[in-house]
Amino acid sequence: MKEILKEKIILILTNENFPENNEQIVYLFVQIRKYLELENTIENYTDNEKILKLYSDWLLHNDLSFQLTQNFLGKFADDYDKEDGFSKLENSRSLIRCDNLYQAIEDLCEKLDIEFPFKNSKKWWRFLFILIKELANIPLIHKERQISFKFSNVQSNEYRYEFKYNDFSSSGSFILKLKNHAHESE
Repeated sequence: MKEILKEKIILILTNENFPENNEQIVYLFVQIRKYLELENTIENYTDNEKILKLYSDWLLHNDLSFQLTQNFLGKFADDYDKEDGFSKLENSRSLIRCDNLYQAIEDLCEKLDIEFPFKNSKKWWRFLFILIKELANIPLIHKERQISFKFSNVQSNEYRYEFKYNDFSSSGSFILKLKNHAHESE
């Protein structure tokens, strides 16, 4: 079973036209999740495997409050408390830009011994845009610490994010500049 899942993931990631649509991306993450579950127990996941699991779960559930999400958002809250503000955190910018996901997919490709499909940054931004459009309005929630994070209002080259922590609330936009492959956040 594990080999079949591995082949499905390889087939998707090595497809010259990948990413084509949201169904293809959701299917990829379903296969990745199944593969991870056969590969290891969640307690033994690497940080990158946890990121892949988080995004897989995020795509498949309407409200994400699982333990993995609690741990993920808890780190942001800890950093927020230490750094006196969400906007100052490199981790927050990484979450908003999905940098951690980029690294996790790159690591998975290395593990599967295939070429990383997103060396072309335009292809990465297309993948990211389709993914975020699918994730829009599905919040990551940490109930005990009253934290939520979600993407919203996804348009052709821009999306918004909303972060709430206790009485603190932050939102902004993230613009995908596909012409020069740059990105920025407000």
